[in-house]
Amino acid sequence: MKSNASLIFLTVLLAAIATVAQAGHFYTTNRAKRDNAIAQGYQAQGIVGYVFNKPSPSKRPSTGPIYHAYSSYSQDQSYTNSLDEHKHAISLGYQDMGISWYMYTKSKACRAPLYILFKPTFPYDHYYTAKRAEADAAIAKGYLERGILGYLYTDSKKQASPLYQLYKA
Repeated sequence: MKSNASLIFLTVLLAAIATVAQAGHFYTTNRAKRDNAIAQGYQAQGIVGYVFNKPSPSKRPSTGPIYHAYSSYSQDQSYTNSLDEHKHAISLGYQDMGISWYMYTKSKACRAPLYILFKPTFPYDHYYTAKRAEADAAIAKGYLERGILGYLYTDSKKQASPLYQLYKA
């Protein structure tokens, strides 16, 4: 009887850990991926801004790739403009998800910064926002600010794609 109770406790504990580990943010420019994430329990939180799906032509020389890595352990989605940082995440067990989008690397009056925030306690979470007030609210909840990922348009522009934000609690 005692071992059966232990087995039940362990099963409940593992289920609780699995549920907690699936919290976090996900970002995509692809509607099908957005819709698939919603079908898997993510909630759409709107459009963060507008970025590009292709490398920059001569008209947009200051755009760079945003690399995506995913941790199946913590369900964390990490996005970075640094290939070295991306490779480091992979060395820590994250999966290489490739390039997710391209965005401006330099500030201009018509562009907003995309702030990088990270929750350093389990379940880990990378959070990105173009709104300073949202970044400050996340910091007040224990997130660390890690800089600026790049610059995006906050209004729809020709050839730019919406960057969808989703969250799973």
